Amino acid sequence: MSDTDLLEPTRTRTRTRDARRTPTPLRTECLRGFPPLAGLVVFCAMSLAMAAKSAEWMSSWGETRTLLHLAATLVCSPLTAAAGCWQGGREHRRRTLDLRATAARGAFAQFWPAALPVALWSVAGYALAAGAALLVNLPYAGGSGPVVGVLLADAVFLTVCALLGYVAGRLVRRRLAAPLVAIGGYAGLALTANSAPDGLLALSPAAGFTSESVLPVWWQPLAMTGWQAGLALAVVLLYGAVRRTAVLVPLSVAALCGALLVHGGPGMWRTDPVTRQQVCDTSTRPAICVNAMAGGLLPEVRAALLPMIERLEGVRNLPARFEDGPGEPGPEEAQLPMLRPLGWHARRGEISSPGLYRREAATALSQWDCPHEPKGDERAMRTKAAVDDWLAQDSTLLAREREEEQWAADRGDEEWLADIEADRAARRRLTDMSESERRAWLSEFFAARASCDPKDVPVL
Repeated sequence: MSDTDLLEPTRTRTRTRDARRTPTPLRTECLRGFPPLAGLVVFCAMSLAMAAKSAEWMSSWGETRTLLHLAATLVCSPLTAAAGCWQGGREHRRRTLDLRATAARGAFAQFWPAALPVALWSVAGYALAAGAALLVNLPYAGGSGPVVGVLLADAVFLTVCALLGYVAGRLVRRRLAAPLVAIGGYAGLALTANSAPDGLLALSPAAGFTSESVLPVWWQPLAMTGWQAGLALAVVLLYGAVRRTAVLVPLSVAALCGALLVHGGPGMWRTDPVTRQQVCDTSTRPAICVNAMAGGLLPEVRAALLPMIERLEGVRNLPARFEDGPGEPGPEEAQLPMLRPLGWHARRGEISSPGLYRREAATALSQWDCPHEPKGDERAMRTKAAVDDWLAQDSTLLAREREEEQWAADRGDEEWLADIEADRAARRRLTDMSESERRAWLSEFFAARASCDPKDVPVL
């Protein structure tokens, strides 16, 4: 056996090891150049869009789902298309088109390693921002939870935008192509979302989510994915495939899914059944029930109302519960101040102003339980206001009352000053009662809720 034969296994192992160390074109393109920056831009755009609306989506899976979808489609997709266009125009800027044409690999084989990195990084930026929003919302959000199909469909749409943008960059030899693609994307999405005919509106990726209470049927994200991905793959095949007849397959898929979307129309969206449900804390009297869409806020609501509920201990004839459902409260119910839409009483998982929230709850608790609240009886209205003030214990009450008193004094309005003093005296009489006396008086007061006669309100 010669020395050359002895060395041959070593050379084979060395070549195999070197081949394993050689990075693939896709890996090289993903780690260098422009694509990582595109992913960072998508992540920052998603994060800024969600942060700007944080008071409106935190505590609600429905709002989180809607805003994530709108941020991905309306904000990030034109940016992703522009990034793909810039990547596609790289050979024009470098003047290396002739060199690429002489490569052993065909145009279609060269397409994917160059086009996919922008898509992959854009989807990674979207996934990171969406995942952070979902994790932030996890402790206290209510509703049906995140819809995975919608998140995946939005990721596919960003991929489609990157691929179509790359094709546009290879075909248009202008540096301004990328910003023009972004502008055209924003204009096209705005037109299709607002001005498209009713049938074609279902084909727009930006349409459909009208409120947090709306859910797509299970097949809508799949059909939208097939419609978008089929069109994109057809364009890619027309651009780079050797056999152009292959385009018929993705076009057929796109046509089938598009027809399904158009036929489904508004029927693809249904009301979230959670909107008709409530979660309750029955450890208090009245019990506290909030809409299940904001069920995570129940501890915050209980903490805000607890000072008022403690003052009602031992009082009879109270409503059975606070409710937070659609429509008017039923018998033995009091309307809870609205938690939705988020951003007014509740934001970022907290009650923004517990004192104001408690005051509105106290006003609803003492509301007349009849079709039309009796008006015109000054004594009954003043008594109700005194009860509301005493229950709410609003820290801003005295300061607001002093301001009104100063305004009335500056204007010389003796009638206004007399009303302020009468309200203050009624509140003082209620406060000066002994606990047992006040408990009996409040029981009589709440018994008068079922009457439409102001004369039934006990004298204060």
